[in-house]
Amino acid sequence: MHLNTIIKMKYLIYIFLFLSFTHCSPKLLVPTAEVNFIGKDNQGTINLRSIGYAEEWDNLEDAKTDAEENAFNSILFRGIPGTDVENAMIGLNEQEIKSKHSDYFKSFFVDKRYKTFLMSSNPITPITSKNGYKKITVDLKINIQSLRRDLEQNKVIRGFGF
Repeated sequence: MHLNTIIKMKYLIYIFLFLSFTHCSPKLLVPTAEVNFIGKDNQGTINLRSIGYAEEWDNLEDAKTDAEENAFNSILFRGIPGTDVENAMIGLNEQEIKSKHSDYFKSFFVDKRYKTFLMSSNPITPITSKNGYKKITVDLKINIQSLRRDLEQNKVIRGFGF
């Protein structure tokens, strides 16, 4: 091969890689730490305020779902200071745990099974814009006691004394 042909191929590869990376849309909906404890009504439940994001103005439901999922991710993998789940309910290595129990978490998040532990979910702000994305604040009431039992029954966490 000629040197010119090799150089041209090299530049074509660089152009291809550049176009591949610049046309990939960024993953917006990642768990955030924008979850705060409000209080608790009775034993086994907590009230949280969570912020969720969406890409479009008309995606109120996507933003609300993001806020709900952020709250559950915080409970399961980070903990909520000042609550019965001050420490992460499952553990801190989120990716490893989600991989190990992939069927459970597919059902939990993708199939929205987490909603069975959600006693209420009420948007408290209109959808607004932040850094090019749309955000909403949602107040949530979560049945922590049932969530813990479910995690134990599905062997994601060990039960007390077992």
